[in-house]
Amino acid sequence: MKARLLLILGVLLVTVISAQDNKQRLTIQDAIKMAMDNNPDINQLKARLRQKEVERKTAIGLSDPVLLYSKEGIPKGNNGGFSEQRITLEQEVSFPLTSYYRMQKVSNEQKSLEFQLQWRIKTLTAEIKSRYINVLYSIYIRRLRQREIALASDLRDIAQLKSKSGVGNDIDMLSSEVRLDEAKNSNDDAERLLHEARYSLFNSMGLDPEKQRYDIAFTDTLFSQQENIPQEEALEYLDKQPQYQSFSSDIAAASSYVAQEKSSYLPNLKLGYYFQDYGGGYNYRGFQVGFSFPLWGAFNQRGMVQQAKAQKVQLEWAQRSVYLEMKKRIELAWHSYHAAKNKIDRFEVTMRDKSERLQNLTMEAYKLGQINMVTLIDAQKLYLSSQEHYLNALRDYYFTLVELEQYIDFNLVF
Repeated sequence: MKARLLLILGVLLVTVISAQDNKQRLTIQDAIKMAMDNNPDINQLKARLRQKEVERKTAIGLSDPVLLYSKEGIPKGNNGGFSEQRITLEQEVSFPLTSYYRMQKVSNEQKSLEFQLQWRIKTLTAEIKSRYINVLYSIYIRRLRQREIALASDLRDIAQLKSKSGVGNDIDMLSSEVRLDEAKNSNDDAERLLHEARYSLFNSMGLDPEKQRYDIAFTDTLFSQQENIPQEEALEYLDKQPQYQSFSSDIAAASSYVAQEKSSYLPNLKLGYYFQDYGGGYNYRGFQVGFSFPLWGAFNQRGMVQQAKAQKVQLEWAQRSVYLEMKKRIELAWHSYHAAKNKIDRFEVTMRDKSERLQNLTMEAYKLGQINMVTLIDAQKLYLSSQEHYLNALRDYYFTLVELEQYIDFNLVF
C-alpha cells in the first residue's frame, strides 16, 4: 500500500510543484511551524505555565512579616518618661502540612497544563495537516473539472462536425453546448472551494492578511509511513493520551486540595521576636508563639472540604467521558481509514484502467456513429465520477490517518 500510494502521489500530485515553480512554496511543515508560533491557544497555555511556575514558589504559605513598635506607660501631665518600649517582628506561617498539600496541588495543576499544551499541539498539527490536505484535494478537483471541460469541448466539436456534415442533429448539438456550460459552472464551483480551502488554512496558521497572496504554491510531500494499522494498536494508547493524563493530573490536584482543606482544621502558627526597653535601652529580648484554632470549622472548613470532594468527583466523571469519546473517535477513524484504503485498492486494481478504456472506446465509437450521444455522456459521467470518488477516497484516507495520528505515539503523515 505504501509503495502504491507513493507512486500515485508521484503521478497525480507532482504537477503541483512543476506548475508553480515561480511561486512561493508553502510546505506542510512550514504551515505547522507558523501555526505553532501564532496560535493564541498555545501561547496562552505557555503563559499559564509560566504563571504556575511562579505560583508554586508562592504556595509555601509564608505571609509578609510584620514589624511592630509599641509603647506602654504613656504619662499624663508633665511626666515625660515611658516605662516600656518594644519593637516586635512577627511572622505568620501556615501549618506545614497545609503548605505541603498546597504545593502539591499547584504542582499537579502545572502538570495538567503541560499535558493540555501537548494535546493542543497534537490537535493543531492535525488541523493544519487536514486543511493542507484539503487544499491539495481542491487543486485536483479543479483539475478534474478542467478535464471535464476538455471532454465537453471535444464532444461539442464532434457534434458540430457531425452537424456540418449532415450526419448529426440539432439535439446533439444543443446537448453538447449545455453540457459544456455545466462543466464550466462546475469548474467555477471548484475554483471557489479551492479559495475557501486556502483561506481556511491561512486562518488556522495565523498568517497575516497581507501575506495571504495568490502566488503561494502548495508542494505535495505527503506519504504514509505505515501500510496497515491494527485496531488494537490504535486503542492501545488510550490511557496515554495527553488529554486523558491532563484529567489525571487535575484529579491528583483535586485530591491534594481535599487534603489541604482537611489540614485547615490544624492550627496556623504565629511567631514573634521582640526587643524590649524598660527605660535603659533595648537590653531585653523575648519571643511569643500563637496558634489559630478553627472554632468555626463547621461553617468554614467543613464546607470547603465538601466542595473540594465534589470537584474531585466531577473531574473523575469528566475523565471518564473523555475516555469514552476518544475511544469512539479512534474506532470511527479506524473504520473510515479501512474503508478508504479498500476503495483506493479497488480503484488501482480494476477501476482505473477500465474507466479510462471505457472513456476512450465510447469517444471513438461516437465519432464513428456506432453509439449515440446519451451513451457517450453516460460513459463520460462514469469516468469523471470514478476519478472524483478516487480523489475523495484518497483525501479521506489521509484525513483518517491524521485523525489516528493524534492518538498514537508516532507520525503517520509527513
